[in-house]
Amino acid sequence: MNIAEGSGKKSKKDTSHFLDIALGSLEELHCQYRISLGLSYINQQRFNEADEHIHRVGYLLHKLQESLS
Repeated sequence: MNIAEGSGKKSKKDTSHFLDIALGSLEELHCQYRISLGLSYINQQRFNEADEHIHRVGYLLHKLQESLS
């Protein structure tokens, strides 16, 4: 949602700000998965799958942010 909202902004600085928010939200999600693993709500395989996706999305967000520079 932050990415969609940021893409509607007129300046690259504003768009970059919303990408920062999206990266923060992604880190929160990653933290929740680590907590879920620690509490045995999910198993290691599920965590590893989510971890791969989270890292990939983070990489893509960073690259998108770099493209605005």
